[in-house]
Amino acid sequence: MRLGLHTDYALRTLMYLASVDQRATIPDIAAYFEISRDHLAKVARRLSREGYVRSVRGVGGGLELAQAPNDISLGDVIVRLEGSLELLECVGAKQNVCVLQPDCRLRGVLAEAERLQVEYLRSIRLSDVVTPGRPLLTIDIPHDQPKAQAK
Repeated sequence: MRLGLHTDYALRTLMYLASVDQRATIPDIAAYFEISRDHLAKVARRLSREGYVRSVRGVGGGLELAQAPNDISLGDVIVRLEGSLELLECVGAKQNVCVLQPDCRLRGVLAEAERLQVEYLRSIRLSDVVTPGRPLLTIDIPHDQPKAQAK
C-alpha cells in the first residue's frame, strides 16, 4: 500500500492539530510542513466533510479537531480517504480480471494481508502517534556542547 498525497497531508494536518491543541490556520499548517496551501485547503475541506476537523470562520477562526485524538482511528481516516487498499485489482474484483483468478491462491494471501493491515491501522489512534498538546518536533541540544561566548 502506498498512500496518496491527499491522505499524507490529511494525516499531517490531524497530527498538527492534535499537537497544538488549539485552532490553526491553513497557512500555519502549510508553512510548518512546507506544503501547498491550495492542496491543504482541499484536504481540510475533505477532513471537515468526513467529521474529523471543524472549520471556524472569522476572527480567531481556523481549523480544530472535531473529535478527541483518542477517538480518531488512523485506519478509518486512511480507508475513508483512500477508498480501496487493494494490493492488486483481482483481490476485490467480483468478476474475473485475470485468467488465474478462479483458482488463484495468491488472491487469498493478498486479501488476508490487506485485512490484517487495515485491522492494525484501525487499532492505532491519533493519540498513539501524537501526544496531544505537545509539539511534533523537539530539538535536543546536547549538554556537552560549548555555549556561544558573548562579545
